[in-house]
Amino acid sequence: MEEDELTTYLSTAYRWVKRDSSRIVLLGIEPDGDESDYGYIVAGSKMKRGGNAVFQISSFVEKPDYRTAQELTHNGALWNTMMMVFKTTTLMSWIKETSPLFFRVFQTISDALGTPDEEAVIEQIYQELPPLNFSHDFIEPLARSHSAKLLTLPVQNVLWSDWGSESRIMEILRQTGYVTRLNGLTRAPQLTDGSPSYGPRPFVDTPKVLFTQAESLRAHHHRATKANLPMALSKPM
Repeated sequence: MEEDELTTYLSTAYRWVKRDSSRIVLLGIEPDGDESDYGYIVAGSKMKRGGNAVFQISSFVEKPDYRTAQELTHNGALWNTMMMVFKTTTLMSWIKETSPLFFRVFQTISDALGTPDEEAVIEQIYQELPPLNFSHDFIEPLARSHSAKLLTLPVQNVLWSDWGSESRIMEILRQTGYVTRLNGLTRAPQLTDGSPSYGPRPFVDTPKVLFTQAESLRAHHHRATKANLPMALSKPM
C-alpha cells in the first residue's frame, strides 16, 4: 500500500528531527514526468549514505517553464510536496529569525488565545496582515541561510499529485481507476467574479476518502481565508 510507504518516509523524517530538533525535513517526490506547474527542490549534499538518505537543499524552483522542468527532472530534482516534519518550537524560532514581523503578529494572537478578546484580536490582525508566501518568504530564505538545517527526503514509489487544476484531478482519478465514481460533476456558469461554480454537491467516492465540491467556490475561498492561521502539529520528542 502506498499509504504504508508514505508513512515509512514520514517516520524516517521524524527520526531525523528527533536526533536533531533544530532540523526541518521536507519530503520531495521523485518525479514521474516533466511538470511545469509544480515547485521543485534542488538537492545538495547528501547527509547519509545508503537507503533513505536525506539531502541538504541547494535551492527551490517554483513553476519553471517546460524546458527547465525537463532539465530539473533529468538532473534529479524533486517535486516539492510541502509535507514537512518539525518541532513547533523550531519552526517558530526560524520564523522569528527570518520574518520577525510575522512572529510578533502571531505572538500577539497567542497571547490573546483563551481571553475574552481572542476573536476580536484575530479579526483585527487578519484585516491588517500583509501577505506572505510561506515558500518564497520563509522556506527559501531558510535554505539559503541555514542549509544544514533544512533537509529533503526523496520519496519513491508513492503516487502523488498536486490537485491544483481540474485536469490534474481527472488524470489522477483515471490513473487510480476512480474516474467512474464521479457523480454528477458538471460545470455550471461562472460566478460574477469570474470563478467557476458547480452543481449541487457532486462528489467523488473512494474507499477511503470522500471528496466533495461546495456549491460555490466563493464560499470555500472565504472559509479558507478565515482559516489561514498557520498551525503545526508536533509529536513530543
